[in-house]
Amino acid sequence: METFLQKLVERHPEKGADIIRLAGNDECFRAVCEEIELAESATIYWKQMPARVLEYEEILNGLEIEFWTQLSQSSR
Repeated sequence: METFLQKLVERHPEKGADIIRLAGNDECFRAVCEEIELAESATIYWKQMPARVLEYEEILNGLEIEFWTQLSQSSR
C-alpha cells in the first residue's frame, strides 16, 4: 500500500477498507489523498514561516473536506 494511503488508514482505521477501495477505483479520490500528503509535508517544511504554514493549513483543510465528502458519498 502506498505510504500516503497507509497513513490515512492508520488515522481513520474505521474507514480503512473504504479508503483503500475508493483510492483503487477513483482517480480523483486518490489525487486528493496524495495532495493531503503533500500539504502535510509542506506544512512541516514551512513551520518556521507562520504565513506559509497558515497557507498550507488552509489548503489542507479544504482537501480534508473533499476527502470526507468523497468518502461519505462512496459509502452510500
